Amino acid sequence: MTTLSNAFPQDHGAGDDGDDGGAFDPASSPGANATDASGLALQSSILLLEDNLNQADPLCELLRFAGYACVPARDIATARAELAKPDRRFAVMVADLNLTRSDHVAFVREARSLPHHATLPVIIATGHDSREAREQAQRLGRTDYLVKPFASVILLQLIARWTGAKP
Repeated sequence: MTTLSNAFPQDHGAGDDGDDGGAFDPASSPGANATDASGLALQSSILLLEDNLNQADPLCELLRFAGYACVPARDIATARAELAKPDRRFAVMVADLNLTRSDHVAFVREARSLPHHATLPVIIATGHDSREAREQAQRLGRTDYLVKPFASVILLQLIARWTGAKP
């Protein structure tokens, strides 16, 4: 897999070819394999913070096809409300963040301050690739960093890494 920087080994940029594990197999997704104590199937919920409908809708469709429950949030207020629900647990948050805006920086910190999301993996997916953006994301404690456009299989592999599914 091509990385953007040796300093950020979990950065994934445009042009990644996904050759580090083969194609994503929906049959191995959390929705296909995970069960609770009673044997009922579970879905890992993914919070998708994306304000562009042309990108959010296809991404949610992809995630649902892969067996995840996708909860779209078009803005920080909606994402904040979803995260604050006491019965809501997200396996991963995928966030398209303009990291130069202080409200986004504060939001990621706020999300992680919630006891039930203290260890929430955050995959930042952005079209703003720069050293400053990667460093800002690193300070936020991002789990992974994707530069748009990216291959769908890369996103699914990253989510599988953090949900425990086999890509």
